Amino acid sequence: MNQIDLLSESNVAMLCVELDTLEIESGERVGGATTAEVARMQALEAAILAKPIECVDGTKWLARRLARAAANDWSDEALAPLVRALG
Repeated sequence: MNQIDLLSESNVAMLCVELDTLEIESGERVGGATTAEVARMQALEAAILAKPIECVDGTKWLARRLARAAANDWSDEALAPLVRALG
């Protein structure tokens, strides 16, 4: 694995942490996430899914996210990118 690969995995990890943190913080607030926070979360998820996740930790994160999304009754349309990413 070269330095660029390590950097890209690190960037994906940082995006995952940011998304998880934002979801937790906004979910604990009365009223939930703001429109801006929802847009940011959607952008983070799109950025994470834009590249194949090739590390074990990334795959575990993605599987947990898919399981949580299914448990929270996300629509098929919302689940589809996560399913494709696990492909």
